[in-house]
Amino acid sequence: MTTNLRIAAVTAVALASSIVLFAVYVRHASQPAQLARSLAGVNAPADSTIERAILSSRLTIENLSVRSAGGIVILRGSGDAEAAQRAVDIVKSFGVSRVANLIRHETIDDEAIRRAAERELAGTAALDGCLLRVECRNGVLSVSGTVQRELQKDAARMALRNIRGAREVKVNLSTSS
Repeated sequence: MTTNLRIAAVTAVALASSIVLFAVYVRHASQPAQLARSLAGVNAPADSTIERAILSSRLTIENLSVRSAGGIVILRGSGDAEAAQRAVDIVKSFGVSRVANLIRHETIDDEAIRRAAERELAGTAALDGCLLRVECRNGVLSVSGTVQRELQKDAARMALRNIRGAREVKVNLSTSS
């Protein structure tokens, strides 16, 4: 009978130990979640704060998007390599160690933009008889020359507003009298 008593005592101790271990686990189960939230960037600056800092530095990054996921700040948009690297440096200045730089590096082909603009202007019937000069420098498309009527200035603007790669369109046309 003493053997049965010993088995019962060992079983009781094992059961009590299991209950204590379970209680400790439940009590401290929230700590890993707190650690995960901290690593996920809850304590990091808000995405909008980082985005404002990058925009205020006047970097040429179009369609900038800043998002945080899993402790990583993700940058998206398009711009040159130097601007993209400076944006990463700004993010790291906030104490963020992991940055996914997904900013696309687009090179500006001024000559291709100029040719596309010339084709567009030549194909616009409302501009027949106008003397136009097209230039492109660093993605800024400039059209100068003379038109016969004021409405032709608007026709030139409309024709050029969707030229792929042009960052800005400047129209400097005068009316021949």
